[in-house]
Amino acid sequence: MEKVNYMKIERNEIIKYLTTVSLSSLANSASALAVYWYVLETTASVETLIMAGILQSLPTVFAFIIANIAKGKSSRFFMWVSDAIRAVLFIALFLTCDLKYSVWIVIVINIVLHVLEQLRTTATTTIIAELNEKQTKYGIWVGMSNGIKSIFELIGVASCGYFFEKIGYKFTFISIALFFILSTVVSFTIKENAEITEDAKHIRPLSMLKQITHNVNILGIITLAVIISTVFSPLEIILTSFVHTILKKGALYYGIVDGLLMFGMIVGAFLFSFISKKIQNKKLLSYILLFCAVIFISLSIFHDQFVFSFLILLLGISLSLIDSTLDLWLLRIIPQEGRIAFFALISFLLALTSPLGNILLSYMVNIGLISVIFIIFGVIILVALLFSVFLINERND
Repeated sequence: MEKVNYMKIERNEIIKYLTTVSLSSLANSASALAVYWYVLETTASVETLIMAGILQSLPTVFAFIIANIAKGKSSRFFMWVSDAIRAVLFIALFLTCDLKYSVWIVIVINIVLHVLEQLRTTATTTIIAELNEKQTKYGIWVGMSNGIKSIFELIGVASCGYFFEKIGYKFTFISIALFFILSTVVSFTIKENAEITEDAKHIRPLSMLKQITHNVNILGIITLAVIISTVFSPLEIILTSFVHTILKKGALYYGIVDGLLMFGMIVGAFLFSFISKKIQNKKLLSYILLFCAVIFISLSIFHDQFVFSFLILLLGISLSLIDSTLDLWLLRIIPQEGRIAFFALISFLLALTSPLGNILLSYMVNIGLISVIFIIFGVIILVALLFSVFLINERND
């Protein structure tokens, strides 16, 4: 009887998983830049661009609906189907981008693209539980996935900007389609260990809400995520305003700040892969929240260019660690039945925090609190830290 090398099988699945994360992340980040620049160059209208941005905020609702309609489907199914449809859509853009009303076609397709990306992102996280029988490996996969995703999003934006400028949007559209096709093929070949039970097909949205509200740990973690997301959602706008108004720096320095934040998030994701097995989630989250609060308060105090840049790097690391820790915690406690629908619901709830964060930011700017805005956000993070103390410990099985 031939002996099965399970280590080799697992290694092959890791390679395929990270490959499809890389390809899909690169194509997705490139697609966002390509669509925005196409709309801007075609219409020369900032108002149209803003409208496209507002409309793309709708997808989380549709992603949740689709996840419920397709209950019982595996995460792999959502991964390869979402990438395959996006490949077809970009081929359609390639064929129609010279038509008279092509910009409206692009705007409508952009909404669909974001629905599919929401489903893809959810499935990229939930498939980790379907590929691993041991929960101790979840943290490694979450960290590696988030790190690889951040790296290739950065590559996607940089390369798309170059190709869009040098070769044109038609070549850019067809190139993005090619990367989505490659990601589709790789996703399709992934083999899952866990099977989706029949119970998953019968979970309804109201039933999910009932499970969330009756599970203190799930409800607590989601509430904590909402508090944190409210602070982080307007972060890019905060940094732009702070650099311009308080630090009196221009776009070049902001580009450096933005790059350091992204680099910090990459470092934080891979760091999480190494430390996730060594420390219990609740304790790790508490340490990171305290660290993040100190960074926010320090950002408001230290306005030296180099100190501020270093603090931004540390902030990026802490943001990534918080995100990965919450992903891992939810992955461990959300039941297998309907896991994708659960995560889609949570993504929908978190998406609602973006307007809240922007309203909070606008109010503070209007009353002249931009100089202490980081202190206020640091205090909110400390409130999140106190809230996390009451969460139930989970075992690192």
